[in-house]
Amino acid sequence: MESSVGYSDRADAYYFEGYGDLGIHQDMISDTARTETYRKAIMQETTTYSLKDKVVLDVGCGTGILSIFAARAGARKVYAVEASNMAEIATQIVARNGLSNVIQVIKGEAEKIELPEKVDVIVSEWMGYFLLFESMFNSVLVARDKWLKPGGSMLPSKATIFIAALDWSDFYTDAVKFWHSKPYDIDFSLLSYTSLKNALKGAQVDYVPAPENQLSFGTPIFTMNCNTITQAELNQIDVTFQLSCIMSGKFCGLAGWFDCWFDFASDMEVAANAMTDAGQEKASNSIKLTTNPDAIDTHWKQTLFLFDEPTDVLQDDQVRGRMLMTPHSEHKRFLDIEFQLKLVRVTDGHESILNTYSKRFEMKC
Repeated sequence: MESSVGYSDRADAYYFEGYGDLGIHQDMISDTARTETYRKAIMQETTTYSLKDKVVLDVGCGTGILSIFAARAGARKVYAVEASNMAEIATQIVARNGLSNVIQVIKGEAEKIELPEKVDVIVSEWMGYFLLFESMFNSVLVARDKWLKPGGSMLPSKATIFIAALDWSDFYTDAVKFWHSKPYDIDFSLLSYTSLKNALKGAQVDYVPAPENQLSFGTPIFTMNCNTITQAELNQIDVTFQLSCIMSGKFCGLAGWFDCWFDFASDMEVAANAMTDAGQEKASNSIKLTTNPDAIDTHWKQTLFLFDEPTDVLQDDQVRGRMLMTPHSEHKRFLDIEFQLKLVRVTDGHESILNTYSKRFEMKC
């Protein structure tokens, strides 16, 4: 039997090898919501801060596009770290764009590289499906704790996971349709149960099909400050939540997505201290990247957690739940996500339980 250490090393190698594929980088650069948000965030000049004359660390630079944005924003020096073979290509791209005097590409893992100086800003596109899949942020945390100056900035600076109740009853029909169609006039219908069971085994990365498939508004269930969050806090995310159905339908599961905000540390401090006359925090002018199903599609799509049996619900029925998210036992880049749910109907002050669910979802490559 292969040791967990051996498997972990192999999975890491596979992970970095995957990011040596140009197709992945084309998909990411072509994702205009993603790339344009990063460009605006890096190029911004606020009343308190800009990248002009700053030292920047780009963790997981890929093609070097974010490093190039930082150099164009006036950074004095940019250290572009990339563990995959894309490092060689990034070096050539930087040279082709005349920025070798500003950008230094370093091939290696963020946990192992050495820099000649501390940095003012760390920029990284570390987000995975459901925010934390692939666990690249763990590497960013190591770089932050080792190389970021006191009072330095993280871009993105904050991230939030949202969930909503989902009606996707067509998924169940589509999963068994083929086996019920009697191809070649042969009855394969006994395979439909196994087909559906396999389809529901893990989390689905897909777009919420349509607005009417969303049974509730999106509710934030976990927010992290990228400047202060610790590895220990990420190792076990245990949250409770309550969703209220805004329409009748079939409750099939949950849809999850994330938003990220981009604020320099000095702007975050100003915003925290800026209160209105009523004592409320003023509205943020943060640059935001959203993967909300109502927004422009991104390559992150949404993450859909479907349960084995749909339940009929009415408007105002409640989904009360708990989510426990931990690193997968096989490898740190995968996730175990467990939901415990109770569907509740409140009538004239009396609560009745419509159904309960308990299911563990694996997010693996």
